Amino acid sequence: MEQNQKQQHDNDPLFIKEAAVRELLNWNDCVSAMESALVAASNTKKSADKPFSSQTARTFTSVPDNGVLLTMPGYAGNYELSTVTGDKRHSTLACKLVTSFGGNSKLNPPLPTILATILMFDSKTGSLKAVVDGTEITAWRTAAVTLAATKYLYYNSHANSVNDRTLAICGTGTQVILLIIKLCNLS
Repeated sequence: MEQNQKQQHDNDPLFIKEAAVRELLNWNDCVSAMESALVAASNTKKSADKPFSSQTARTFTSVPDNGVLLTMPGYAGNYELSTVTGDKRHSTLACKLVTSFGGNSKLNPPLPTILATILMFDSKTGSLKAVVDGTEITAWRTAAVTLAATKYLYYNSHANSVNDRTLAICGTGTQVILLIIKLCNLS
């Protein structure tokens, strides 16, 4: 019986809190992951030699007079994250849950208006492997995908030298602040 309980405990999902997420995130890995995600999303033929993805439209569940719950399921297959695991190929099945409640800033203590949680599943069995506080990841992802797109759409085709760069950033909030910090090499 005791061995059975230990085995059950070993199979419990991992819970990764915001502080640990902040320690784990870095720009090279985030931009690399977003580059892989963009390649996967553009591989409509799902060819075996490239990353591919399957993602349905997000759902919106209204909470009258309070906010909204968004669900964003997705699968990415056959991708590499060389900065993390070398040439090994990976597959990921996950669902991001996001709540947006405008009144959160008025609470005592205040909460962010947008909160996110990511559920990570075993892509072979469907079993829940991790619950990740996704609010910080959401901010970094938005900035990292912007950096990846800017790298390929602008810098690789327009900039003739390191000093020949002009970029306008429109927006507000955490994502833009993170993007500006990275572009200015302040972090």
